[in-house]
Amino acid sequence: MEEKRQGGDYSPLAAPGADASSASQDKWSAFTAGVANFNIQYNFQVIAIALVFMDNSDPDSGGTSGGSGGAQNVTEVAFPRTEAQSSTMASSVFAGAVVGQCVMGYLGDLIGRKWALVATNMFVFVGAIASALFPFRSDNHGLALDDSYYTSVYTWIAVSRFVLGIGVGGKYPLSAVARHEGSDSSKNPAAEVSKAFFWQTPGVIAPFVIASILDAVDGEGMRSFSAVGHEVRILMGLGALPAAVVLLTAVFKQQDSQAFQDARLANPLATALKDRSQWRKLAGAGLSWAVYDFMFYGMTMFQPEVLNNIFGKAESLMDNCWQNIVVASIGLPAVLLAIWNLGQIGLKPLQSWGFLVCSICSLILGLVRYVTDAHVPAFIAYLALIFALNWAINITTFVLPAQCFPAEVRSTYNGLASAMAKLGALLGTYCFKPMKNAVGFPGTYMICAGISLVGIVITHFCVEPYGNGTWKQEETPEEEEEAWLAEPVE
Repeated sequence: MEEKRQGGDYSPLAAPGADASSASQDKWSAFTAGVANFNIQYNFQVIAIALVFMDNSDPDSGGTSGGSGGAQNVTEVAFPRTEAQSSTMASSVFAGAVVGQCVMGYLGDLIGRKWALVATNMFVFVGAIASALFPFRSDNHGLALDDSYYTSVYTWIAVSRFVLGIGVGGKYPLSAVARHEGSDSSKNPAAEVSKAFFWQTPGVIAPFVIASILDAVDGEGMRSFSAVGHEVRILMGLGALPAAVVLLTAVFKQQDSQAFQDARLANPLATALKDRSQWRKLAGAGLSWAVYDFMFYGMTMFQPEVLNNIFGKAESLMDNCWQNIVVASIGLPAVLLAIWNLGQIGLKPLQSWGFLVCSICSLILGLVRYVTDAHVPAFIAYLALIFALNWAINITTFVLPAQCFPAEVRSTYNGLASAMAKLGALLGTYCFKPMKNAVGFPGTYMICAGISLVGIVITHFCVEPYGNGTWKQEETPEEEEEAWLAEPVE
């Protein structure tokens, strides 16, 4: 029941979240964490459909809608660009996220969870608004503009999304840690963090729902340069709204837990960071998360190509939207099942099972693509893989860093672990296309099957969650004393 502190001091090990101030604080903590997690994935995913809108041609240009930047003739798209420009706009948010996860995670321990949350959401708000304010032009159609205009647009968006990424990255450690420590003492803190994480899946779906609404309102006859510009600005600018909500609730409702304040006094941050015993836990949390993000974001980048192969090339923006909504919705039951399994199986075993299931599904998809070109078996196997990617590891890799580090360094190490994950995401987004070109779709998915097995090894040897991922409410010091006094004297 005791936890060793630096310098040989001991202090009672309180139950995680045992000092949450009230039911009201628990309610606001849950609300803030849920909105923050929704906002994370909305801002990550919105660029995918925004680029599709920017590719969409004016009917008068003689082109076809739903193109891919750099792949079509530049006269066929509203915002022509090179493949390098597309990659830069898509990946700049991940680069910013790595910075934000390290910096904001450290600030969470240095100045407290509340004000670090305020700072990180300011970055999100400013970055999302700036993304929507890329250079305006009064020309009636994009084809009349010169290349320098497009270069300025893509540079502006890439820089704005880097700033946005700093804030989005900071939300990872801060929302998880704040929910872990702000949950009511009668609740399982790991389960509460996983419930907050659930809202990332609706955050993935939301950009495509909003895009379909914009497409339905404007209609196929409104594919002018001006209309596309306004639609893209709305899509990216809406990412500021949830950030504003979290910012306000953090200012007026968020409170740092008493456990964190006590831990910081007992073991100052500068001293706590010198404790090397946390490094193996960091390797377990960070590397397993990096393996997962390599696969998840790499396969996400493949998704339009896979869907085109299954359904044929999308004939309209609406087709593109509903296909992505259907696939992303598979994640909803998967995440709900994982939240339930977390209490039944435990954190570490669930993560191992998750990697194993991902390995099996990747292998099956690779074999299906190798032996047949039939679309239906490939689509079923692909949906099974998407389900597997959203089940288990999707939850455990987010919950684990909030669960295995002591309070005084919890935010810092959580940030470092999530930064390692986003480095894996960056590597995945850049490696998958070369892998596909080198070994084809079947070979790529078989490689992913092998990478998943590496995740099992990392989990087995390096992951050390609190109580092996299980939870029960710990006794208070008063209850311990009563139990000791009640023991018979020999």
